[in-house]
Amino acid sequence: MTEMSILVDDELKAQAEQVFNNAGVTMSTAVSFFLRQVVAHRELPFPLPAHDGQDPVYNPAMLRRLHQSIEHAKQGKYVVKTMEELRRMEDE
Repeated sequence: MTEMSILVDDELKAQAEQVFNNAGVTMSTAVSFFLRQVVAHRELPFPLPAHDGQDPVYNPAMLRRLHQSIEHAKQGKYVVKTMEELRRMEDE
């Protein structure tokens, strides 16, 4: 087993935990389900919604960056950071 650490908005995490609790699964189990689907299908298990560019998450620049990151991951181009490195980055 590998431990993962990710940065997530506090409210988003709380809302997701409530959904997962209602479904009878833990956050860890839900993330594992997600990762298994990504690996099984070699893509995201849901389509990325098209937006008019007003949404800060799904604007064209963020979508381009997301797709670029996916391609880099497929090519094995990714960076592994320690928790201490991530915390320093968060403080910057």
